[in-house]
Amino acid sequence: MTLMINKNKWANRLLAIFLALVVLAKVLHILPFIYLGIVIAAAAICLGDDNFRVGTCLLLVPNIRMFDGTTVSFFVNLLITMPVFLHVLETRRINFMALCHVVMLAVWELAHVFYLNNFDNIAPNLGAVLVLYYIECVLTDRNVKVYFPDIVRKFSFGCLYSAVVHYIALAVKSSPKEAWDYVMAWRLQGFAGDPNYFALYLCIAASMMLIIGDLHKKRDYVYILLLMLAILLTFSKMSLVILLLNVLYFSGKTLYNLFSRRNRFVRRITIICIAAGAVFSSQIVDMINVTLVRLQEHNGTAVTMDTITSNRARILQFYSNELINHPALLFFGYGLQYNKTPAYTEFFYVAHNTFLDLMLSWGAVGVAMFIFIFYHIFSGIKRSRTHRFRFDEFLPLIITCTSFLALSCLSASMFWWIICAALLPLKGMQPNESAAYFGNRAGLQHGKIRLRVRRVAN
Repeated sequence: MTLMINKNKWANRLLAIFLALVVLAKVLHILPFIYLGIVIAAAAICLGDDNFRVGTCLLLVPNIRMFDGTTVSFFVNLLITMPVFLHVLETRRINFMALCHVVMLAVWELAHVFYLNNFDNIAPNLGAVLVLYYIECVLTDRNVKVYFPDIVRKFSFGCLYSAVVHYIALAVKSSPKEAWDYVMAWRLQGFAGDPNYFALYLCIAASMMLIIGDLHKKRDYVYILLLMLAILLTFSKMSLVILLLNVLYFSGKTLYNLFSRRNRFVRRITIICIAAGAVFSSQIVDMINVTLVRLQEHNGTAVTMDTITSNRARILQFYSNELINHPALLFFGYGLQYNKTPAYTEFFYVAHNTFLDLMLSWGAVGVAMFIFIFYHIFSGIKRSRTHRFRFDEFLPLIITCTSFLALSCLSASMFWWIICAALLPLKGMQPNESAAYFGNRAGLQHGKIRLRVRRVAN
């Protein structure tokens, strides 16, 4: 598995060092490794162009939450917002429309903060909004070319790396068997801290890998199979539904292409799956049992919609009633930290629904702002395309919106990067541009081979 995403080799080497430091910081719990890792990641971001920075930040998304609760949280948020300032310095121009969108949301959030005296996590929230400027520039600017396959493989690698290192850290503390038992009991979390958030990252990465999956690149199918396995190990009920509904289309399409071409890879992967099923039969049984328990978990009470949705139905009903009974909340909202206002000291749960988060945080006015910004981004993407949209390009966005029904993501520092990942397939390089880009790279390599042949012949 290669990390060669950019022409700058030093940037890729620094990124590899950062990932090694992540292992040491996670396994050995040595804080200086975290500081050093942040500095090295910042250097890698500085050495890359816009395409590389998008991939780097998406690689950090599933790994960055290992820093939560430490003294370096501020530097982590600064690291994620670095591409904003670098983009402005390099282009020497300001995208005033994107800047207006950022200022609009920031001012609206600050109005809630000062009106309600709710200053918790104000800096991370405003920093997360600042990322909107950069991703809007990347997604809508025709001059910014997004080499989509490179970014997808990087994001997928970051997700898998987070899962593997999380398991290694557990195994080092105890044993591989006890690590497996821990995952079966508490679910695979990666560095995301929450298995449901981590499942969202994995689902987006898997859907994007299915879009770019090349029949001639077996590595792509290895990525897809490993991502699906990690999704299953999170035992996220929403992700299981997403995995079932959204992968069926690509599974049928991919299998048809593979069998129609009589690809030997189909036979090989079938043999490998049968062998893996025989060797890891007990682990597979464990996964099936845990999945069944998750789907029918009701703690001895009657099975209701609330128990099936892990109390989300009750939370949704509570906040929906709040919106109906408080017109001021409906139109104005309580800010991104709405669950920490005095009115909700006894009910501290977030809404577990990002769409409801929007209404609770910014009210109907804020929702109108958000829809306007999203429409502007989508229109900019559409103007920059030379081909019609394909159905599969919308799959990451569909998965993201579906997951938003069960997760509160708006106040998370990674929210806008998740939106960016979901929209990247729509912005991604078009077939003619992709062929020219990869053809030029292949041509250069072919030219070197021909030059060597001529030298030998002479």
